Amino acid sequence: MGTVERRLTLEYFLEPYLKKKQKSWLSSLLYLSVYQLVYMNVKDYFVVDESVNIANVYGEKIGSFTNAVLRNFLRNPVRDIEIIYWAIDGDTLIISNDIVEGDINGT
Repeated sequence: MGTVERRLTLEYFLEPYLKKKQKSWLSSLLYLSVYQLVYMNVKDYFVVDESVNIANVYGEKIGSFTNAVLRNFLRNPVRDIEIIYWAIDGDTLIISNDIVEGDINGT
């Protein structure tokens, strides 16, 4: 339930480490992994090891990719979500690091 509730935040956390859209199962695995790393009291090495083992079922390269993404995530501080604002533009969610006065309607 927490992963679903925090999906946009998890996407924001992972965005610097993903250059293109991933298959849905891999995105879900990465969201679950980052959720455990950020919001749960689970040892880092356990989360990475289990995630890589799951990804290895689909191939060693995918396991290596998963390992690289999660280890890079752990090496860097979690992105600050307090400085972002979200604006809905049609069906597109825009995430920006710019601080804007007023609400998302521009008032």
